[in-house]
Amino acid sequence: MSKIINSLKIGYIGCGHMAQALIRGQINYTKINPSHIFATNRTDGKLIKFASEVKINALKSNEELADQVTIIVLSVKPVDLKLLMEDLTPYLTSKHILISLAAGIKLNDLQKFYPTGRFIRAVPNLPVSIGSGAIGYSCQNNDPSLIAIADEFFGGLGTQYFFENEDNLDAFLVATSSGIGFIYEFMTLFEEWVGEHEFSSETSKQMVLQTFLGATQLALSKPENTFEELQNQVASKKGVTAAGLNALREFELDRVIRLGLDAAQKQNEDFNRILVY
Repeated sequence: MSKIINSLKIGYIGCGHMAQALIRGQINYTKINPSHIFATNRTDGKLIKFASEVKINALKSNEELADQVTIIVLSVKPVDLKLLMEDLTPYLTSKHILISLAAGIKLNDLQKFYPTGRFIRAVPNLPVSIGSGAIGYSCQNNDPSLIAIADEFFGGLGTQYFFENEDNLDAFLVATSSGIGFIYEFMTLFEEWVGEHEFSSETSKQMVLQTFLGATQLALSKPENTFEELQNQVASKKGVTAAGLNALREFELDRVIRLGLDAAQKQNEDFNRILVY
């Protein structure tokens, strides 16, 4: 474990799916000592159960958390961020580094909540829990010290992408974080179709998992090939795969997918607009 992160304690405000994924990844892959991780949550039940499982510290209040830690991860819904910062700001000091996971809320807007704060805006996705995530982040003023903290904070959790231009984070969020949900939608549809052909639910799921896993691993093994080139290796002219792909293209699957991605991007942008400072 790195010297910087080893010397700092980390606090999570909000312990939902993303926070839990990060904490699991940091314990298992970044090798952060669970005793150095603290968390609060709006409801105690979920937090106490999770904290007991992974051996982190469950706290009752954000005031107590701020007193204990140096890095504070703001892991709440964008619509809840304003109220959180109003509650938290009185307990913040110059020692604190704040990492926001709130979709759509830019660094300049975070500073409106706390003008003297040091902020990192991050977009991880759920596979960080198994060390296979995609993590994008931007730092206030591209501060080298914050970049170093972010590099180590997310170290071991997957592939990291630092963006000097924060606008890139919004597209990154849709492609990698929302993208996981899109992929599971396709996997569900595949599984349903396979299940209609007299396979058990367990076999159907395993077939789909292996197909998606194999496709990804093959693409990783051939970085010189585009996805289209790899597809052409499967879809011979007038073959079975080509017939299916042609049907999808006739129904403009590409347009449907783009509509979904654009809708996700619009929602991300709307989160910033609805905040009242």
